[in-house]
Amino acid sequence: MTAAILTGMALEARLARRAGLPVACAMGDTAAAVAAQRLLEDGACGIVSFGVAGGLAPDLGPGSLVVATAVADGDGAVYGACRSWHDRLSGALPQA
Repeated sequence: MTAAILTGMALEARLARRAGLPVACAMGDTAAAVAAQRLLEDGACGIVSFGVAGGLAPDLGPGSLVVATAVADGDGAVYGACRSWHDRLSGALPQA
């Protein structure tokens, strides 16, 4: 089993495809939920949310990598990242 990548923008999907993992692009809560479910039904063991962003923090420069410990949706609900995935990504990307 392998992970899959979910993005919200076509540019992000093009970048993510370079990883060689399954990728879905969907914008909005409902479309993203459907796309994530489809990835899981197709055999993904988990979903990585990938995106490019600006203005996360004033001390981050262009090209900075961020490995999130949690994400918040538009309603303020907070979802923690899978600890083992977070630790593996952080180990693989020490500059993040």
